[in-house]
Amino acid sequence: MMPSMTAPLLRVPTVVQLLAWLEKEGKAYPWGDNITTYRVWISEIMLQQTVVTAVIPYFSRWMERFPTPLALAEAEEEEVLRYWEGLGYYSRGRNLLKAARIIRDRLGGKLPGDLEGWKALPGVGDYTARAVLSIASGLPYPVLDANVRRIGQRILGCRHWPAGSDRALMTALEKSIPPGEPGKFNAALMQLGQLVCRTGTPLCSACPLRPDCVAAAEGSAAEIPERRSRNQTVLHSRRFVISREGRILMIRRDHGIGRGLWVLPGMDASAGTAGPPDAEGAGKTDAPGAAEGAGPYGVVSAAGGASGHTGSAGLLADSVPGADSVPGGGSEPGGRSVPGGRSGGGSPAGTDPRGFPPGTARVLIQIVKDCSPNILKNRRHTYTRYREELSVEAVAWEAPEGPAAKTDNGERPYTTGPDREALEMLERLYAEAGWEARWFPFEEIGRLPLPAVYRKIMDEARG
Repeated sequence: MMPSMTAPLLRVPTVVQLLAWLEKEGKAYPWGDNITTYRVWISEIMLQQTVVTAVIPYFSRWMERFPTPLALAEAEEEEVLRYWEGLGYYSRGRNLLKAARIIRDRLGGKLPGDLEGWKALPGVGDYTARAVLSIASGLPYPVLDANVRRIGQRILGCRHWPAGSDRALMTALEKSIPPGEPGKFNAALMQLGQLVCRTGTPLCSACPLRPDCVAAAEGSAAEIPERRSRNQTVLHSRRFVISREGRILMIRRDHGIGRGLWVLPGMDASAGTAGPPDAEGAGKTDAPGAAEGAGPYGVVSAAGGASGHTGSAGLLADSVPGADSVPGGGSEPGGRSVPGGRSGGGSPAGTDPRGFPPGTARVLIQIVKDCSPNILKNRRHTYTRYREELSVEAVAWEAPEGPAAKTDNGERPYTTGPDREALEMLERLYAEAGWEARWFPFEEIGRLPLPAVYRKIMDEARG
């Protein structure tokens, strides 16, 4: 049963203790200095499903490069994604750019001043709009994220959270906001949820809300909210660092998850002769270095001098630092759980976020079938509902020597015969599926927008 929430969630003396706790124990974050509407907006988008400690360096770099909405609006998408690299949920970065251009082109460079104006911008849901207006403009809007919801459930002693509970909690929170301090009230609740009323084992003895908390009185806070199991599909992939004379084949698509980001060509592991990588062995390199030898495709060696390279087990990386899918409620684009929000962070159920173009697996198998590619590393790449286990293999061709190796214009081809045809076919298949395939020198790859896991892969391949 859901208790009535017609009264304020917190009594006035408890609210006073909460604000005093914030002054004494609260953390100072970069977006809390020199508070502006733009800075609060950027921080709230970055904090969607990403832990605070991961956001701090990204926020500082972002503000140095894009200090105003106009500076952001003038940037190219590729540069914006480069500054977002490693935060994950790249639609958030793209939506920030779209919103900044709307502010420039339609709003005369002025940020919205009301709830509906903010919610009309791409990537902004009810939660973000309320947070920006309460913290930056002092308007009396409560906010409700996973931390605040957890606090509310424990104060009310509710293990179960039926439909409609978020709306009722918002009403109770709104009645608890102290006059003139909605921003501090919301910030205090969010930080309290991070630091004290946290998941797992809360620190009830240090909580300023304890006088009003049913769960603390019953000793049941650690059991609230009820844990939900999350089933995450594991996808096994083979990815290839294919190099020719110092250039690496990279691909990107202009639609779907990860659009605008450069990644390595790949295929489902079950499509090739190699089985899926051992999930428990991720982060280890058990395969021997690439065997060199002459074959129908020329001389094969490990890419970028990476033969026998073992790397570090500490290089296991997720694309979303600290990302966590929050059960209950909807989610704003990027994934932060909010009441009545809309989902935009993950993949639709039953779909494969990798989106391998049809036919490319067959061509990739043809390219490597007579090679002994060096397995650089097994990696993990995490989506909201999926975990991709990557077996990364490095393959490089050196052109054969002699007059026959010369093309009509005197240049040395990187390969001869069917291998060249296979690569041309691979590029064509990617193009037909809406992907772009290009060869980049190693030194240029560092300037491309990449998922963080792929940057580590390329750093390792470079040796």
